[in-house]
Parts: sequence; C-alpha cells; structure tokens
Amino acid sequence: MYYRPVRPPPLPAPDAWRPSRPLTAAQLATWFAALFSLLMLSNSWAAPLTGYNVTAEDSALLRNAYFPVYAVLLGVMVTHPGPLARLMVKEAVLMGILALALASAMWSIDPAATFRRSLALGFTTFAGLVVAARWSWRAAAELVATVFAIDGCLSLILGAAVPSMGRMQELFPGAWRGVWLEKNALGGLMAIGVLVQVAAAIYAPQRRLLWIAMAVISAALVILSQSKTSLLSLLLGSAVLGACVLARRGPAAAVLALWISVSSAVVASAIFLLAPDLVLDSLGKDATLTGRTTLWKAAWRQFETRPLLGFGYGVLWDKPEGWGPAAWIAHDAKFKAGHAHNGWLETVLGLGFVGLGFWIVYFLQTLGRAIREFFVSDGSYLALPLIAIFLLRSFTEASILDYHDITWVLFVLVSAKMAFNRP
Repeated sequence: MYYRPVRPPPLPAPDAWRPSRPLTAAQLATWFAALFSLLMLSNSWAAPLTGYNVTAEDSALLRNAYFPVYAVLLGVMVTHPGPLARLMVKEAVLMGILALALASAMWSIDPAATFRRSLALGFTTFAGLVVAARWSWRAAAELVATVFAIDGCLSLILGAAVPSMGRMQELFPGAWRGVWLEKNALGGLMAIGVLVQVAAAIYAPQRRLLWIAMAVISAALVILSQSKTSLLSLLLGSAVLGACVLARRGPAAAVLALWISVSSAVVASAIFLLAPDLVLDSLGKDATLTGRTTLWKAAWRQFETRPLLGFGYGVLWDKPEGWGPAAWIAHDAKFKAGHAHNGWLETVLGLGFVGLGFWIVYFLQTLGRAIREFFVSDGSYLALPLIAIFLLRSFTEASILDYHDITWVLFVLVSAKMAFNRP
C-alpha cells in the first residue's frame, strides 16, 4: 500500500513579526487617552506654555490643567475595571500609602492643600496602574517610548531653532533644557527615555530602527543638557539593561550577570566611601552636594518636632515666610527650597516614620519582584533599568510619591506590571 507523506504544517511566524489585528476604535481611543495622560504628566507642556518663568503656584492655568487628565484617566479606568481591581488587591501596600497620604489631611499644617495634593497623587499613581493592567510589556514600553520620543523631538527643535527657549540663558548659559524649565529635567528624563526606547526596540523588532533612532536623539539630548548626574543615570541604566540582556541567555549567564552587577555595586560604593572627593569632582559637585546636605540637616531638625506622622503630605515647603517649618529650614539652610532634594527625606517629612515604613515595604516588595523578573521574564528589560534610575534619582530629587511626575508613574507601572504577572 502506498502512503503519501504528510508535510508538517509551516512554523508560525515569531510573535514580534506576526501581523496584528487592526485596532478597534475603542482600543485606539484608549491608547491615545493614555498617551495624552502620560504626556501631560511628563510636564513637557508647562514651560513653553508659560514662557519658562511661571510656576504652578503663580498660574491658575497650570493648577487647573490636570483636571482633564483626571477625567481621561477615569474614562480609561472604567473601561477595564476587572484587571484594575485585581491589581489594586495585589498592590495593597501601595493602596495603604495612598490612604495614609489622604488621611494626613487630618493632622496636616495645611489640610486643604494636603487633601488636594493627595488626590493628585492618587490619579498620578493610577496612571501607572492603568497602563500595567491594560497593556503587555511590549505595548507599555512602546507607549512610554512614544511619550519620550515626542518630548525629545520637541526639545531638539526648540534647542536648535529657538535657543532662547530651548537653552538656558542665565544659570548654565548654553546648556539645553528643551521643553522643561532647566537642564537637569531634560537630562534626567531623556536618560530614562533612552532606556525605554532601547527596551521598545528589543520588544518590537519590526520597529527597531525607529526606536533606536529615537534613543540616539534622547542620548544626544542628555549630552547637550550638560547634566553629569543624568549622564551617570544613563550609564547606570545601560549597565543594568546589559545585565538583563545577558541574563536572558540562560541560567549560567543570569548568575554571571548578577555576580557582575553586585560586584560593580560593591566597587562603586567602595570608591564613593573611600574617595568621595574624586566622585564629587567628576560630577561637578562639592562636599555639600550644592547645598543639599545643609538643607537636609535643617529639614531633619524640623522633622524631629513631628517624627511619627510628619507635617502632612505635600505641604511643608509652601510657606517659607513666617514661623512655619519651611521658614525655619530656610533660616537654618540660608536659602529657600521648594522640596527636600531627597525623596526619602521628603517622604518622612510629609508622612513621618509611618509613611517611610510603608514606602520601604513597598520598595523592598518591588525589588523582590525585580530580582525574580531578572531570572524569569523579558519584563526585566524595562523594569530593572527604570528601578535603578529611580533609586539613584531618589537620593537627590523628590521623586518618591511625587504627584504629577512621570518618574513616579513609571515606577508604579513596572512594579504593578511585575505584580500582575501577565506578559
């Protein structure tokens, strides 16, 4: 009997190259709503709109501009209530932090302002939760990469064509600031943008050339900003991303990458402890970190008067005149500051040791998820570099629990995405 050989079915195309189904109108609307929200929370619109010299306290436009963002986020949230509700249960510690911030209005030195800003923190946090619940790692990376691509291209245009706006004029003249108020904002956010765009290139090889080109623009803006701290952030994030790529080559490579990472951290810490002047000189800083240590000492003296619950979320620095804590800090530090220039100190000032304890638990929880992700998931390409940069920035910027701040959105996004445990 003759048997006709049966040919095996053709192998499917790799997921990255397989044509996707056309998006529905509802899916497109959701994507653009999320893009709008993240662009607004990147604050790239505020400085050009106000002539680079108006703060939110001075401008009703800036104070009210976020209400459309809240409305859009509510619209996106109600379209996918199930996944978001499950994610909120998994993120119980984060929900506790938000509840504490809202409750701090009861003992705040300015209850009305604390109430408003804790609501702003809630919406900012939910922007990260919504993206984590709604989109895959690839889609989330490309969404965020699009935000930084738009901001980067606008900054490049302003810096090249309108230097009176896109470059600093008084302090650090000639340093690029793009669409933000000062050079460190441009450099810091574009350093994050480089890593997000490289991650997007890994996740979506069909658009690899696009994302690599955007990453090159973002990297150029980091250099043009002349921000050495931002350059350090970029180098740190790149090293972590390289370790993640190495780890995905197998268990042995993962152990090797982890050993290299830990060894590098130990060596870097030793250099900073044994030769701090060398490190500070390379970053263009003095021993006081441009006055930060003086500010920290003055702020800590005020904190000792209310150590358990703090002064209330987000209000300590509002009144640098009179007899309040901000006035005493300005008196002791010999200058006025808008925040603590340290996320950990800012958290303990606003919410006390109770709030700091909640934050430490949440951070360690996120770090544990990241270590697991390092060994088992491609999500590490996006998550670990962002966590590394966020941690570095938290020592000199008030990025922890910061409302209307895209860096806080991204930290929540990757932490929640790892908790959700979905591709």
